[in-house]
Amino acid sequence: KELFKVRQEKSMRSVHNIDQTIMPYEFKEAYDQILAENSVSVTNKTEQQEEVPEEKSKETLSPILRQFYDLKSKHPDALLLFRIGDFYETYGKDAENASRTLGITLTRQSSQKDKDGKPLYMAGFPYHALDTYLPKLIRAGHRVAICDQLEDPRQTKNQVKRSITELVTPSGDQSNTKSIDPHEAKAETVNSNIGKLVEALKGAGMKVVPSVYSHSFYHAETDTMEVVPEPKSYTYKGASYLNKVCDRANEILREAVAYTGTPERLNRASRANMLPESSERYERLVQEMAAGSLMLKMGLPVKISKNNLDNVDFWQRELTEDPKLLDRLERDVNNAIEVLEKISKGQEVDYAVIRGDSSVDTLQPRSYTIASELAKLPDINTREVVLVKDRKNNSAAVILPAGASLEVNNELPGLSKQRIISVLRKEGINDIKFYNAGGALGLNQPNDFFRGKTAEVAKLRNWNLVTTSKIDMKEELARTAKPELKSVSLQKVSEGQHQGRYALIIRPVDGETVTILPEKNDVTRFFHAVKESNSSAVKEELGQKYLAIASQHPELRMDGLFMPKVAEDLDLKRINRVSLIEDKNDKSKYLVAQIDGMSYRKKITAEQWSSMFYVDDKNEYKVRLAASLLGAEIQQADKNRLQFEEHGDNEQAEEQNENSPRRGFHR
Repeated sequence: KELFKVRQEKSMRSVHNIDQTIMPYEFKEAYDQILAENSVSVTNKTEQQEEVPEEKSKETLSPILRQFYDLKSKHPDALLLFRIGDFYETYGKDAENASRTLGITLTRQSSQKDKDGKPLYMAGFPYHALDTYLPKLIRAGHRVAICDQLEDPRQTKNQVKRSITELVTPSGDQSNTKSIDPHEAKAETVNSNIGKLVEALKGAGMKVVPSVYSHSFYHAETDTMEVVPEPKSYTYKGASYLNKVCDRANEILREAVAYTGTPERLNRASRANMLPESSERYERLVQEMAAGSLMLKMGLPVKISKNNLDNVDFWQRELTEDPKLLDRLERDVNNAIEVLEKISKGQEVDYAVIRGDSSVDTLQPRSYTIASELAKLPDINTREVVLVKDRKNNSAAVILPAGASLEVNNELPGLSKQRIISVLRKEGINDIKFYNAGGALGLNQPNDFFRGKTAEVAKLRNWNLVTTSKIDMKEELARTAKPELKSVSLQKVSEGQHQGRYALIIRPVDGETVTILPEKNDVTRFFHAVKESNSSAVKEELGQKYLAIASQHPELRMDGLFMPKVAEDLDLKRINRVSLIEDKNDKSKYLVAQIDGMSYRKKITAEQWSSMFYVDDKNEYKVRLAASLLGAEIQQADKNRLQFEEHGDNEQAEEQNENSPRRGFHR
């Protein structure tokens, strides 16, 4: 009333109560009475609002909230800790209670509604803090239901299965107490994940049959895996049940890794460059390491198979003696894990890409070295050894045949190291060392080591060394001479079936350019070396390596990889005066060419510009690039020419018809 002034005027108009929207609720009855006294009908919309069924309200909830409320309905009086990823989340009243008790942040989501249609309250904490927060909730008098994930979210495309694994009550509260063994819940999750992997392997083409024995086994000959059934939960309880499940999972994972190493897949045996027995032991090490890594990813304990315990000493010795073996092991383990993860996700596996290039991997020759050739000459049957003598320094290296031992007290008949030492010392050689025929303890020296030395094959005869053959070291050194390289570069292929791969372009000082697809590991080495100071050494090493491969396996060469592809029926002679230019202002690259006397200008990519420098015949490259870029213009020009010729022929025919005498009747 204070806002209005009295005016000496009388009129009839509609009056709206502006206080109605902000009237406090406690004055509602008084306001309704005033309206009733003035014969105004009152409609209580709140009382008339239809109650939404719980089933209908659930339809508006997200799948996560529906799952939360379904589990909450089983223990309505408990505070539900709902595991989502790396957090335990709570919603609604549980979130308010958890926030008040634990002092954690309470979030109000206006965009999301709870089952009552009100804004959703949320609170949560990291899963690893459960041991910190759970006692606080129990001391505050809350009954707590712990809900965990029963499967790995990364292994499923559907909603993650969850279940209440434990119900914790305050001391003295015995109302409806039911505790689910966490070991058994974990075991069910493991069985689910392993079952999905086995089904994925079946989908990839592997045969799976029940095992008639007490263990799982993969048969490479038939590409079949025998799988033992899941342990029965009524036979084993709690931790013992989980242990049985983990043992079965570990065994199946080892055999799944064996599946990835077959010749048609990752071909680990051929790439190991080991003797058959050593290669088999190495394969078992890869299986143990890859399976163990996958077990750790699932948070499970790892055990070495009883069948492989005898190989532990061998593995330790090989890893100690061969520094490069650890890098190879890491590569093979990671490749096996990558294959199994792709299969479990239903993705297509390109084994050639994972292991590098299949043709290079299977055909790549070991680089020729004098040391490797000399290691082939000792013979255990004829008792022959190789003597590498350095007369200048009075030293000698003795290469023993395979099967002989470097230990002095461990001799073979006819191969007494003490006699060999005695004979060589009579020749004035005092520094004498013994080596195995290859392997980590072999004479693994670069070719320059043998410069100025002599080599011969000899055998003991009583107290004398009889030479059976001599080796011309000058000839061997000439064979190992490497060509001088002008440049070694790596370029990504932008088109064709090898699109996305990297090609190595090697340009010798004398000779034609060689293009070849390198292994994935060598691509990684190349890029790492570019960032460091040893890039020249790595480029030289890779260039010499793949130049030797290309010379021994010409079918691996990809010399036309960067040459543009053109239609076979296109006459390249029509294209002339082609050049590639760069705009000085915006640094854009262009191709300029003449076709049938007409000039054309076309913008090109940086890859098309740089590819010109990876071919020997740059003029041919430019002409073919013009043909590939201006193919549509050439076709249109041909079409126009044909139409013009046809049109010209028709006009000429009509002109001839007009000038020719016509036959007719004369009047």
